[in-house]
Amino acid sequence: MENDIFFLVNTLKDNNYEKKVDEEFDKRVSDMLQTDIDVDGSIEYSGNPFYVEINGHSAPDEFENFLLAQLNQFKSIAAEKKLDENKLLQAELSKQLFSIRTNLTQVKKHSVGLKYKNFYPLIDKKIDYCERALAFLSNLKTEILKLRKTESGKFTGLTQKQIVVLFFHLQKLGYVGKGIDKDDYAKLISEMTGFSFKQIRMGLSHIEKNSTSLDKYKFSETDYTVTKKEVRKVLSAIDKESL
Repeated sequence: MENDIFFLVNTLKDNNYEKKVDEEFDKRVSDMLQTDIDVDGSIEYSGNPFYVEINGHSAPDEFENFLLAQLNQFKSIAAEKKLDENKLLQAELSKQLFSIRTNLTQVKKHSVGLKYKNFYPLIDKKIDYCERALAFLSNLKTEILKLRKTESGKFTGLTQKQIVVLFFHLQKLGYVGKGIDKDDYAKLISEMTGFSFKQIRMGLSHIEKNSTSLDKYKFSETDYTVTKKEVRKVLSAIDKESL
């Protein structure tokens, strides 16, 4: 999935669902059937016990988080693959997303969604993320520029914020920079990466204050996604060396 820019499209296209019944409802029905009490055929239950699971998710909020992570990964791959320079790929992605959005709208109109309490909310999430992906593609150059924000350092392929994420956690875990104050640590990182000391120092100061920092200091989900991806590459290389 890391290198396949169509993975988000494939997720949004896949509308296969698994039918589910609330476990508590199942238990109540089972308990009633195993008693000697006469049941008149009607079982009182507040709410609809039937729901579906789409793409492995049934709760709309969790599905939102899942789709957001996929969208951020999609954006990251778009920047990495220089999608803004590939008009044909842009057109194909937009074409497929428009088609999927149209199909999802039709699914809502002609489905059995009323039988399942969470069907429409899940489909609405998919439509929303089709629109978000299309909005990203329609303003691609600006969006990718925002993602890159700071160009890679002189001695690294990562952005300044990605470097801050990496070195902040390395120090926090005690792997490097143990006992070094922030100013000296920032200077060392600056020398190794080519980013300015001021940028690194500011990033180290604001990484723990995401919720209250000004927008220009905030670390995006993409900053973390790309950093985790690079760390996994290191782990893979270590695995190969240890064989």
